[in-house]
Amino acid sequence: MRVLLINPNTTAAVTEQAAAHVRYVIQRQRIPAEIVPVTGRFGARYIASRAAAAVAGHAALDALAANVAGCDAVYLACFGDPGLLALKEVSPVPVVGMAEGALHLACTRGRRIGIVTGGVLWKPMLTEFVAMLGLSERLAGIRTVAPTGGEIARDPDAALDRLAAGRCHGADAGETLGEAEHRHELGEHRLPQDAAGDDADPASAGAGEVERAFRHAHHRHGGDFLEG
Repeated sequence: MRVLLINPNTTAAVTEQAAAHVRYVIQRQRIPAEIVPVTGRFGARYIASRAAAAVAGHAALDALAANVAGCDAVYLACFGDPGLLALKEVSPVPVVGMAEGALHLACTRGRRIGIVTGGVLWKPMLTEFVAMLGLSERLAGIRTVAPTGGEIARDPDAALDRLAAGRCHGADAGETLGEAEHRHELGEHRLPQDAAGDDADPASAGAGEVERAFRHAHHRHGGDFLEG
């Protein structure tokens, strides 16, 4: 299986870090897949507003058109999934978004879901995204911290402290998403174990959902799952 990993912002380092994280996940879970990483050709270096997200959706469609040939599935590697529905509409292969996959996984782990993320403008955007997935009743809350994705990448140690504190304050949620969304920006940095709780890692969740989506589509059309 070849998976087209689309980072719809223009920061190639984030693309490579996201791809490295997903490769680690699929190797650990023994998922037979090759990751094909692609960075947005235009738009913002980090997505932190509706305007940037709108452009990122266009960049994701552009990346799909130029690179989907020969791929079996698409992974939109941006928490918030800009352009997700448009990608699903036009893609010849299954598409899974990072936030989409993480939210679905979290629903299997807890009755209520909390989200912690960097960038205050993401709160209404994610609220609308959760509603679009029909999961509003499962949402305990969304807590944002001031640093944007770019600021998190520049000062990962400070960002970890802020994100961990946000998770602890939102402890009424059965499952918390969000800290791990920035792990590909933080490189090898991780939350302290006592702060991580039952957090779902969006990047890992998305990788698993991509494989399940591909298997479902392949079996629905009468094919056998081919490794490699």
